[in-house]
Amino acid sequence: MQQGDEVKQGQLLAVIQPEEWKADMAYYADSEQQSAAHVDQAEADLRYQEAQTRDGAEQAAARLRPPCMGSGGGFPKGPRGTTATFDSLVLGKLGVYAG
Repeated sequence: MQQGDEVKQGQLLAVIQPEEWKADMAYYADSEQQSAAHVDQAEADLRYQEAQTRDGAEQAAARLRPPCMGSGGGFPKGPRGTTATFDSLVLGKLGVYAG
């Protein structure tokens, strides 16, 4: 069969090899499952790293906290009427926001 040939009703045009596309489907389904597993692992690793970073930053803030402030120690109200704590200021500077 060539491009431009006339076709008659019921004439066989092509033979589909189901084994080949079934193998392709199995391959891509397996690839999808492996990719999903990689994404799940990467998300778990990210959550762990975020927790480690937050814990480290909180420990650093605790070491920097002036002894007279106790745990968390408050500051007077700011210009917008909010109260910041020493820990929140230090953690904010480190780019870590608790909560």
